[in-house]
Amino acid sequence: MKKGALADKIYEYGITPDNLDEAALNLKNPIDSSAQVLEEGKELYGRYCKSCHGEGGLGDGKVADQYKGVANLVAKAKVVSHGHIYHVITHGKGRMWPHGSQVNPDERWKIVHFVKSLANTPQ
Repeated sequence: MKKGALADKIYEYGITPDNLDEAALNLKNPIDSSAQVLEEGKELYGRYCKSCHGEGGLGDGKVADQYKGVANLVAKAKVVSHGHIYHVITHGKGRMWPHGSQVNPDERWKIVHFVKSLANTPQ
């Protein structure tokens, strides 16, 4: 096995950056949701997402004042799949830059669980 081959399989999921529809349909969250996973996802969200998307995911973070078009994740989480969110975190979408190099796959899936939980939070 070539050096790095295992990491390639762990970190790449074989769906190209421009194929969000395929990711949305086929990627399944391999991490079961739990109170601990949601808490870890919330902490990671605070570190990587909150400055743009805001504390509650409404697209009202401090960066959003200057960088228009930040998605309201509460609304999005109601209509998109786990795979969609994971792919967007990994590769970016629209004005959102990719975060695949900053957030490892397990962390991304935990963030996905937290973002999906925002859809169930009263606003």
